[in-house]
Amino acid sequence: MCIRITLPPTAEHIAEAQWDLIDALDQALRGDERHSDARRSLRGALREARVQANSPRQWAAAFAQALIETVSTLQAAANAAPAAAKIAQLGLERDYLHSIIGLQNTDQAQIKVLTKERDDLLQRSTQLEAALRLAEGEHRREASALQATIADLNRIVADQQARLDALGR
Repeated sequence: MCIRITLPPTAEHIAEAQWDLIDALDQALRGDERHSDARRSLRGALREARVQANSPRQWAAAFAQALIETVSTLQAAANAAPAAAKIAQLGLERDYLHSIIGLQNTDQAQIKVLTKERDDLLQRSTQLEAALRLAEGEHRREASALQATIADLNRIVADQQARLDALGR
């Protein structure tokens, strides 16, 4: 038969159990690879608190403060992420709109060139139409003059023929 005597734990046993609890927390933070940034931040806070603490109570106070700062930092980063994403999205939209404006400027420049060419062609066409009207008028005058000359020549030939016929009879 074994007799077991249970004595109340000593302060040393309690402190050792508390440090064991801190070690267990450290081991748990090293485990899984999920949420590695958060785990890394918490492990850093745990180490920093352990360096500063002489007792588990001091460690708990330092770790709680470091934990609050870490959570605050992570919340600030999480809150900044949508703003950063919105800024990036707006930057992409700005670049897209600049490219559209650039294309429109290119199109407008091309339209100006084509408009100038069209205006030049219209002016040239107007000049050619005026020259054509002048040439047609000159042609009509020359044609009339030639017809008059032909009519005169035909009369001369007819007169000459009539004289020849009169002589030959």
